[in-house]
Amino acid sequence: MSSAYSAPPGDTGPVAPAFSPDSLCGPDGRLLCVPEHILGVSLDDGVDLERTVLRAVRRLQLRHHPDRPGGNAFLSRLVNISATWLIDHRSAYRAWAASESGAIQIARATLAAPQPLRLPLTSCDEQAIASGLDASIGRSARLRLENGRIAEDLRRVRAEREESRRQWAEAAAQLAILKKSKVAADREAAALRSQLASLQAQRRRELQVARARAATRVVSAHREASACRRRLAESSRRWRHERRAVNAVMGAVQTAEMAAAGTAERLRAQLSQARPRLLEEHLRRTMEGRMDSDSRRTARRLLKLLF
Repeated sequence: MSSAYSAPPGDTGPVAPAFSPDSLCGPDGRLLCVPEHILGVSLDDGVDLERTVLRAVRRLQLRHHPDRPGGNAFLSRLVNISATWLIDHRSAYRAWAASESGAIQIARATLAAPQPLRLPLTSCDEQAIASGLDASIGRSARLRLENGRIAEDLRRVRAEREESRRQWAEAAAQLAILKKSKVAADREAAALRSQLASLQAQRRRELQVARARAATRVVSAHREASACRRRLAESSRRWRHERRAVNAVMGAVQTAEMAAAGTAERLRAQLSQARPRLLEEHLRRTMEGRMDSDSRRTARRLLKLLF
C-alpha cells in the first residue's frame, strides 16, 4: 500500500503510525478539520479513493510543502495526516466516523472548519485558516455544552428505555398469566367438550329408545286402527241391518196406523149411528127407573163420547 508520507532519496518509506483521532484534535480534544474536506475528496469513491487521495496530496504538497516557496508546515502536516487517515487507516477511520462520537465530532468540525484546500493559499488565507481553527476551539466549548445537553437527553432516553423495559417485563408477566389462563381455559374447554360428547351420546341413546317406543306405539296404533275399522264395518253392517228392520217396522206401523185410522173411521161412523139408539135406551131406562150396572156403563160411554 502506498504511503502518504514523503521519504528522502535512498530511505525506505516510513511506517504509518497507529490510527488515533487525537492527531487532528485540538487541546480540548475536538476535531479541528475533516480529512476528506482538507483533501477535497469523498469517501464514496470506493476502490479509486487511494488514487484520488494521492493525486490530491501531490497537488497540495506542491503548493504548501515547507520546502516550496510560500509553503506552510502546518497545512502540509494536515495534508499528510489526512492522507494517512484516508489511505493507511481507511477501514478504521470509516468505523470511527460511523460511531456515535466520531459522527458528532465530524459534524461539528464540518461546521467549524475552513473550506477544502483546493487553491493556493496566501498569507491572508493562512491567517484566516489559523483564526478559523482558533475560533473552532471556542465553538467547541459551546459544542461541549451542547454535548452536555445531548448527554442529558441520552440519559433521559436511557431512563425511558429502562421504563420501556420495565413495561415490557410487566407485559411479559401479563402475557405469561394470559398463557396460563389460556391453558386453564383450554383444559376447561376440553372438559366441556368431553361432557358435551357424553351428553350427545346419552341423547342419541335416549333418542333411539324414544324412536323404538314410538315405533311400538305406531304399531299398536295401527292395530287399534285396524280393530276400529273392523268394529266400524261391523257397526255399519249392523246399522244397515237395523235400519232395514226399522224401515220394515215403520212400514208396518204406517200400515197399522192406516188400518187403525180406517178402523177408527168405521167406529166413528158406527158410533154416530149408535149414539141416538144408546141415548134413547138410556133415557128410556132412566124413565122406567131402572139403574143397573148396564145403565151405568151406558151412561159412562155417553159421557165419554159427549165430553
